[in-house]
Amino acid sequence: SFRSGITASSVLAFPNPTKDVINLTVTGKDKSDKFVKTNKVVVVLIEAKSALKVREWKFENQQKTYTLNVKGLKKGIYYLRYMNGNERETKQIIIE
Repeated sequence: SFRSGITASSVLAFPNPTKDVINLTVTGKDKSDKFVKTNKVVVVLIEAKSALKVREWKFENQQKTYTLNVKGLKKGIYYLRYMNGNERETKQIIIE
């Protein structure tokens, strides 16, 4: 699949399945591995069955790793959506 220049990073979410914490790691695709520091990063967790947003995290700056607390959420399938400026990436997460 062809990707435009906007999507300059790759997002990894682990462990998956998880019980209480999701580690989100963002890696730059280019060799310089530079990030745009001005963009606010928003991460939302959406329950797949209901399509409802159950958690939201906001970060002022691009980081390499984000630790997301998902304690207390019911078991099931969720979509983790990472948004940074024009960049969007969605990962399926299982909470057990």
